[in-house]
Order: sequence, then C-alpha cells, then structure tokens
Amino acid sequence: MKVLQYVWIIFAVLSLPMEGQAQLRRNPQFNKDPGYFIAPIPFNAPGIGGGIAIAGVFANVFDSYTDIAGFVLPSGDVQGAVVTVSDVHLIEQTLIFDLFYQNASKITFRVNNIRGMDSDPDDFTLVELDDQRQLGVRLNLSFFERVFEISGILLQEEGNIKRLRDPEGEIIADAVGEETSLNGRLGILLDLTDDALDPRVGIRFDARALRTMEVEAGEVDQIDFNYNTTLYLPIGESSTWVFNYFRSDASVIQQGETDLDQIKADLGTDCSLEDDPTSCEETLEELAESTQNGNRFGSATSLGGLARLRSYPFGRFVGAHSAFWGTEFRWNLTDEQTPFDILFMKGIRTAFQLAFFYEEGSVSEKIGDLGNERRSSAGVGFRLVTSGIVYRVEVAGGDEGTETTVIVGYPWETLL
Repeated sequence: MKVLQYVWIIFAVLSLPMEGQAQLRRNPQFNKDPGYFIAPIPFNAPGIGGGIAIAGVFANVFDSYTDIAGFVLPSGDVQGAVVTVSDVHLIEQTLIFDLFYQNASKITFRVNNIRGMDSDPDDFTLVELDDQRQLGVRLNLSFFERVFEISGILLQEEGNIKRLRDPEGEIIADAVGEETSLNGRLGILLDLTDDALDPRVGIRFDARALRTMEVEAGEVDQIDFNYNTTLYLPIGESSTWVFNYFRSDASVIQQGETDLDQIKADLGTDCSLEDDPTSCEETLEELAESTQNGNRFGSATSLGGLARLRSYPFGRFVGAHSAFWGTEFRWNLTDEQTPFDILFMKGIRTAFQLAFFYEEGSVSEKIGDLGNERRSSAGVGFRLVTSGIVYRVEVAGGDEGTETTVIVGYPWETLL
C-alpha cells in the first residue's frame, strides 16, 4: 500500500506544469562555472581512522558539467587513492554518468563479534585489508532540474583480508583470504527542495534496492530495501532545521550456510597454530554465530560511522532490520555568492555553517523487535559549503564515548 502511495505522489509531481517545477529551486541545478581546489586536507572516519589526504577537485572542466576529483592518502590509518568523475552528461541534463574508483593499500575496520543492539562495545575484531579495490559506475536519469531521478549502480569490490586482530591489537589470524563481490543498486529520488546540494526548504524521498549480483556458495542471497526521507524547514533568512527518517530491511531470497561447524571451517582459521588458541577459539565461535545470523536473517544497512549514529564506530550496529531518525539545526553564518580565486582554490563560496544534531537508531534480527532497544548520538559540527562540495568537521557523543568525523558530504545522504 505504501508503494502505491509513493507512486501516486511521484506522478502527481510530474504532472505539475513545468513553470511550477522550476520555481522549486533557488539556484540552477546545472551550471558550467569552473572551479578548483588543490590542498592537503585532514580526514577522519569513526572506527576506521584518519590522516591527511592530498585533494584535487576540478569542477565543470572543459566548459562542461563534469567534475573530476582525486584524493591521495600517502600516510595515516588509511593509505591509497580515490578518483571520481561525475556529471558526465550523455544526454544534456537528462542522462548522466558517474564513475568511482578506490584503491586502498592499507585499511583497518572494526567488526563486532555479536550482532544487535546489546553487543559489548569492546567485543570486536579488527579486520586488516590490503590491496582493496572498488570500481563503481552509475547511470542517472534526471528530470525537471533534478526533481525526479532514477538511478542504477554497479559496484565491484575486491580485497585481501591480510589479518585479524583482537581489540588490543594482538594477531588472531594471518592471511585469512580474499573477498570479492559485485553489487547492483536501483533507486528513485523525489526531491521537492529548493536546492539539490544545499537544501533549505522542502522534502526529499530516496528509495533504493541493493542486491549482490554474484552470490558464492554458502552466502546469503538477499535484497536490502532502503528508504530515506528528509524534511527541511527554513529558520530565519538562510538557516534550516532538518529532520530525517531512515529505514532498511533485508529480504532473504535464499539462506546461506547455517551450520556452525561448516561456517568455522569456511572462515579458514586454524586456532591450534595461534599463540593464544583459547582466545582464538572464543573469537572464532562469536564470528561464526554472527555469520550464521547474517546467513539466516540477512543484513540491513548498519548504523554507526559517517552518516547515522555518528558517535559510534563505522558499522557498530548490524541486524536484519535497522531504523534511524535524526534532527539537525543548520545555522548558516554567511550566505554569500562571493567569487574567490586564490593560489589553491577557485569557485563560489556559498556558506559557512554550524550544525547541532541529535540522532537515535535501532537494529534487530526480527522486525517486531525493532525499536525495543535504541542508541543515541548528539553533537556539533562545522561545514564549508561551496559551489560543489560540502566539507564537514563534527564531534558526536553517546553512551560509548565520542567520535570525530572529518569528511566530504552532508550526513544522511545516500552514498555510492
């Protein structure tokens, strides 16, 4: 029934006169004003780490809509490079192509050994990857100044699991194996706001279905349905009060391996060869049970990290279902259209922004248990909003401590 309601809303919007559509936007959604940014910038991702990235961003190159961005991470907790080519217009302002490539020679992230909300924050495994590669392509069909869009994404991921460590950094296992995946995503976006990059009034609804295209033997075959709704209320002349609700549900098509002994064997860790076999066995047992639950119920989009529940590490809470809501007051300290052209930066400065936010989220294996246990985050952030980039620095606190995020892009947005 909800799907029919959303379809009705979409067709109602598309049936409006074109003049009414254009009046939604306070700025043109497509422009060819050139700009660039070349400088070292700090970054930090909760649960992953930080460092200094050498960033180069070139907007609207060669008198086109196309943006090219590159980030080189020579040192720090994450090392590698990222390249994006976005807004390549195959059909002007209608059919748009994006490309994303990442190669990480060093990256470590946390995986909680137990799923759900009541897992111990200190009960996790550090997973070290090397030679981790992602290649993503997206086709976007866009109408009416980005009011309505249909997108399709293919994302190829490959990486070597170099070793597993316990929370103290002691090695649990070496040379665990290689992971590969091919994921497909289909989505629709209905954006009734005044600006796609920096909205201040209106509502935005985004729905996406994600599926792994190549499911190996023993893995769960599932579709992850994500729904993201954001409401923007204007405060004063240029500030905004934002409300967001996000829901993710895994729908299992075919369960993966659920036999614990077989899962342990598939993990490929021989604890008898480790320095602390007992600790290794305990960790292996927890990882196997977590994998069993994932293979049985599926895995929805996790909470924690860059976008949702920002006081927790990346992927802190995992389950078959997840729900999140948040509110954020974005206080624009300036609202200028001031051209600038200095040694390392050229473009249009649009706003310096302070943000104050509060968030709550929940995950569960069964849909009836969703919301019974919740975690929250609250914090403050600073943003620089330019003609093509939102650069944010923020600190969030919760019942497991504080985390600092330094990254590009607004929270709560759907990422490639």
